[in-house]
Amino acid sequence: MGWPAGRPGNEMSRLSRTELPRRAARRRRANRLRHWLTPAPWRFFGRLQETARLWIKTQGLRILLELEDAWVIKKGNHMPPAKKRTRRKKLTGLSEIFNYLRKNTKPIYIVTPTPYSLLGLDQWVGGLEFINYFDIFDGSHPRAFVPTKIMHDEFQSMEDVGNYLVSHPQFVAKAKANPDGKAIFVMFNETTEQLCADAGIEVALAPAALRERLDSKIVTTQLGNEAGVDSAPNIMGEADSYEALMDLAKKGKLGSDLVVQTPYGDSGRTTFFIKSRKDWDKYSAKIIDQKLKVMKRLNHLPGAIEGCATRLGTFVGPVMTDITGFAEVTPYKGGWCGNDASPALLPEGVPDKVREMARKFGDSEALDAALDWCQEHDFLNDRRFAGFFVRSRIERGQGPLRIRSELQQRGLPEALVKEALEQAECDWFALARETHARRFRRPPADRKEKARQLRFLQSRGFDAEQSFNALDLAGEEDLD
Repeated sequence: MGWPAGRPGNEMSRLSRTELPRRAARRRRANRLRHWLTPAPWRFFGRLQETARLWIKTQGLRILLELEDAWVIKKGNHMPPAKKRTRRKKLTGLSEIFNYLRKNTKPIYIVTPTPYSLLGLDQWVGGLEFINYFDIFDGSHPRAFVPTKIMHDEFQSMEDVGNYLVSHPQFVAKAKANPDGKAIFVMFNETTEQLCADAGIEVALAPAALRERLDSKIVTTQLGNEAGVDSAPNIMGEADSYEALMDLAKKGKLGSDLVVQTPYGDSGRTTFFIKSRKDWDKYSAKIIDQKLKVMKRLNHLPGAIEGCATRLGTFVGPVMTDITGFAEVTPYKGGWCGNDASPALLPEGVPDKVREMARKFGDSEALDAALDWCQEHDFLNDRRFAGFFVRSRIERGQGPLRIRSELQQRGLPEALVKEALEQAECDWFALARETHARRFRRPPADRKEKARQLRFLQSRGFDAEQSFNALDLAGEEDLD
């Protein structure tokens, strides 16, 4: 409003109504000019501050939500959606693989007499632990578990050592306290599989029966021949005398300086060098009545390569030279003493050729043949897997809803899931009561506590009727 009429300032009032807006506009233009004349780094820094503040707020909110979700899941108040639990991130490089392995939390047990062959792996893989018979670190290694020695039969093989370790009461208690563990062995058999199942852990390897079949030098050679991977000149057959062995060698055009192998045996224990009747007499007791692989003896550089056949192709490791036949470290001729991974020991081009042969072996129809054999012998049986899975989850105190969900996530059809649950013949009401009693010492004292205990039972996979029944009976027992 302007000044009242007749008072000083009427002129000023008129000027204000016209001039002041212009001055305000000039000030705004000056401020804009001053802003753009400000050095660019300072303008950028100011915007960076705002961006940083916004990023901190959003990231802080995200972290809080993740922590809340983790707390809820830990408390048993919530079951994440099935898709979120099963979705797996695709790893696209060594850095992502290393990071994934470091973050692993599931127990992985390397069961061997000593940890020497895999030392250092524990620095890359989280949750990994060595289960050993010999304590070569005198208790100082944080990832080496050596159970207290107890009476046992004399070990005849590495399988015996592994079976002793996984059946040891101290290890069984350790495995059951940390469920969903996986065990890895150098050598194992069907007894090992049963002992691991009793301890509530899984053998993270192919079935023992399949391993035994492919471990046969006869079968492996036949599969290699089918895949087009050349072997040392050889012939398969049996021999009950030196003359029969020579006839077999003549048929295969192998000469008289021979290398004879029986189907099974590691580290060169069942490899025999026969050049004369004297050599035959020395080893005949271990050769007669067995299927034999008879080879021409070659002056070659022994080597080894490891590969893993998967649905994505065959992954092949480095070519290594074998260290064999050193009397200082092996009691028998041709015995394996270790490997040397130095690439300088092999002629140029040889490692690439050997790796290609390994890939050819793994990617060939030989793998399909092995899978067919598994199917034929009931090792790839969904029904058998479902039955084992249901029993293992019942032992952990899980209800039918959760078991059904996990089986469906693994791709099993509904009819098979229903059949496995029915054949388990489990009293789900009794299991719910048992699971509740293990977790809670007392029945709920108020409505809030009752809701918490109900959420726990439902998170374990029990339906509403089973959960309420467990709480009601817990209250009755407490009154008694």
